[in-house]
Parts: sequence; C-alpha cells; structure tokens
Amino acid sequence: MNSLIIFKEEINGSIATIKGAHLKYLQDLHDLKVGRNISVAQLYGQIGKGIITTSNKLEVIIEISLNSLPPLREPTSLIVAIPRPQTQKKIIHLATVLGISELHFVRCENSEKSYLSSHILRQEDLLYELIKGLEQCCDSTPPTVKVHPFFKAFIDDYLKIQINNDPTATSIICDTTPLDQNLKLSSICKLNKGSPCQIAIGPESGWNDFEREEFKKLGFKGISLGQRILRCETATSIILAQIKLLRE
Repeated sequence: MNSLIIFKEEINGSIATIKGAHLKYLQDLHDLKVGRNISVAQLYGQIGKGIITTSNKLEVIIEISLNSLPPLREPTSLIVAIPRPQTQKKIIHLATVLGISELHFVRCENSEKSYLSSHILRQEDLLYELIKGLEQCCDSTPPTVKVHPFFKAFIDDYLKIQINNDPTATSIICDTTPLDQNLKLSSICKLNKGSPCQIAIGPESGWNDFEREEFKKLGFKGISLGQRILRCETATSIILAQIKLLRE
C-alpha cells in the first residue's frame, strides 16, 4: 500500500498508537519496520508523513505530521446494479481510488437477491475495503456507499429527488441495450471539475425494459461501451476513466 490510514482515536498530539485489530490489518499489508518513513492520513482528516518509532506484536507507534488536505472528490455518483460479492470489492475499490463522491448498489431484476446479504456490505467489512482503496491512492475521505434493495424505491425516494435538486447534472446509463445506439460519451458530456454527473451501470445481462424506461424518464441518456459484453468492473473502469479525462 502507498499510505497508511489511522483513526482519530489513535492520535494523541503528534503520536499515533495502533493496537488490536487495526494492528493486525497493518501487519498483513504494510512494512512496519522501525525507522521507516511513510505517508499517513487520518480517516476523514488531513494527510501527511510519519516515521515508525516502535513496532512489535502489541503496538506500532508512529510520529506523525498531518498538514495537508486530502484531494477533492469529484461530483460523480455511481449507480451499479448489485453484482456478485467479489465484484462488489472491485467496484468499491475503483470508486475510492478514482475519487467519486457516491456509490449506490441497487438491486434490479437481473441481479441476484442473495448478493444483498454479502458480508462485504456490512459496515465493518465495507470500511475495510474503503480503507484499502484510500491507502492505495493516498487519500483520507472515502465515497459514501449506500445499498438499495428495491429498484423502484431507489428511483422514487432517492434518484428523483437528486435530479430535481440539480436538473443540470449529466445523467448517463450504460447498458447492453443502450437507449441511443450511436451516442458517444463526448457528445453528451460537457464537464468541468465542478460539474455533477450520475452514471448507471447495469448487470452483465442488462437492465430490463422497465428499468431503462425509468432512467429515461429522469433524463438519463444511454450510451454503449461497445458490442462486447463487459464485466461490471471493466465497464466501471472504462466509463469513470472517460469521465475523468473529460474533466481534466
């Protein structure tokens, strides 16, 4: 990992003391040799540097200097038809390292109900996956992650409100059967760094007709990522990379 996340309760002045379950996590993923200089960040706080002064089976002590703000997250909301558990990990990681603001897992007709009960979406395990992403990209602020077990409720109780609050947001649906076969992302996105964007990515078998129509009613424009059926994480990587380039 490229940096180390520490928690607020582990910090006393310029000293961070790490014990227990967090220490075990660090020992599994980090080189904790005494004298090592490392990048550190307080979860939801500032980032900076540290030097390990003590490292044993019971604790790691780090002298820290946190003096920089984390990079701003982009105003992108990612909506993903809930995938299998291993893919959930990959999507969470991508959302974190690519700097999006919100990630919404939504159960649709073509996603398995059992995926909702994945342990990865439990608070403790979800935080573990988010921290791994933050440590990869040297950030301290993860995206907001929400799980929606009912598609229609997600549309009516959440997405409609978001659209009404900001009707200028660019809204895109990626699907195996796009609403507009020949539409390219660059032709509908006029983004700057502050432009909000919402992206919906369906399962490998696609959104169904009802779901496509619900997105269309809210102004979502459909695009194709090519003729080949892509894995969810591949489609997510492609579309987020394109959005990022359009914002440069």
